[in-house]
Amino acid sequence: MINRYSDGRQFISLQQKKQSSSMMINIQILLKIFVALFVIILFFLGKIDFINLIGILFVCFAIDLTIPFLFKNLFLIYTLILFLVGGLLFLRHHNDISLDMLGYLSSFIIGYWFLKIIRKDKTRIDCPIYTVATNKIDDIYMTLSKHFLVFSCIIQLSLWLGMIIHYGILNYYAGVFLVNSIHVYGKENLAWGGLLLFSNFINAISFSSFVLYSVRSFKVYQRISLFLPSIALILIPLLEMNRSACAIGFFLFLILIYLNDRERSYSLYILGLTSLVVVIFIVFIIGLIRQNALTHHSRLGLTKGIAFQLLTEELTGIKTYYTIKKNIGILKYQYGKTIIFPMLFQFIPRSWMPDKPLNSAGYFNQKLYPSQASAGFYASPPIFGDLYLNFGYWGSLCFIFLLGMYWSSLDTVLVKHNNKKLAQILFSYYFFYPILRGGLEGPGAIMFYTWIIYLFLQAFIYGLSKAVYYYENSN
Repeated sequence: MINRYSDGRQFISLQQKKQSSSMMINIQILLKIFVALFVIILFFLGKIDFINLIGILFVCFAIDLTIPFLFKNLFLIYTLILFLVGGLLFLRHHNDISLDMLGYLSSFIIGYWFLKIIRKDKTRIDCPIYTVATNKIDDIYMTLSKHFLVFSCIIQLSLWLGMIIHYGILNYYAGVFLVNSIHVYGKENLAWGGLLLFSNFINAISFSSFVLYSVRSFKVYQRISLFLPSIALILIPLLEMNRSACAIGFFLFLILIYLNDRERSYSLYILGLTSLVVVIFIVFIIGLIRQNALTHHSRLGLTKGIAFQLLTEELTGIKTYYTIKKNIGILKYQYGKTIIFPMLFQFIPRSWMPDKPLNSAGYFNQKLYPSQASAGFYASPPIFGDLYLNFGYWGSLCFIFLLGMYWSSLDTVLVKHNNKKLAQILFSYYFFYPILRGGLEGPGAIMFYTWIIYLFLQAFIYGLSKAVYYYENSN
């Protein structure tokens, strides 16, 4: 029997939801048992050691496949891949790294469940109601937020077009712009610093407009139109050859699809796998172009060495973490100096202020690899290295505990289908991977300043909407 709303839309009844949920739980249990048996066999064959076995089993039974986009799932999988796969690639026979992994995983889960236990959540489930907006202010707000999003996209495309005209389309996509940006980094250059500052500001306006548009769409229509977000999240980063922004944009686009139709979340597995293949291909090609530009290759060659380097580049953070840990006697604990002060000066371009406070990546590289740092090449530590450099291992565990509590609160909202914290959720998803991969002082500061811009833009658009509404009514 097909269930429909009054406007003809199909929906899934409560009984169908329970049956579907029960089937998904059974499938999840079977998958976990299969993975556990497979990993145990690998252990007895001597392919993995006991500590890594415990870590894999821990993650296997802690993740929740019924809602694949939970922050808990993403953190656990990222941490396992970084320490396990990265450790096997770069740091074989270093059991202390595996022990650190178990500590971070355990600390996160303890914080995650600690909040669920102590918090009496009275959040109600939002039932989707598909109606035409009747609030005139909401209509005006929707229109204005849409116009702001379109305007910011036009500005971003104009900046991209200006770079294309300046460098030429072939040189731009051959990586000349990338090489110049690396060479000019840290040098006194007023024009380049102004361009960078303006570009960052427009990016913040664009993302804030996207969040405003999405939040208001859910409030008014319970759905988000995906056309404009696809331009802001995917097309523009793809044109700019920004592989990290493109990959994150693809992921956030999947989140929007999930939020639009949570009742049909199973199709997201197929869509997610397809998108993953597309994203990997795009990231690989962009990374290959960048690699060839930086090594002065004259043609694109899919060599084994370059392919391996690109595929493992995201895991090299484990080497940085290990280097920080083993050289902490030279580096000394910074107690927040490479986090707090760089965050305060984040939006001042280094080309304007070459001696501004160093973040963890800058401090680490200038201390241990000064020649590479002077050339503009920095090995960026992941969040674990960032925290270890500043607060040591136990301080890092405490912060991961708090991070588990925060993401637990957002996962609770996702599970209950409540959209009151939708802005926080979108911000957290967008900056989730950059913070884990690049630490707090860079992506974390950008997230903080973008949130401030979002609040100002929200107040401005709402005030303008009310002014337009009262002006129209007065006439």
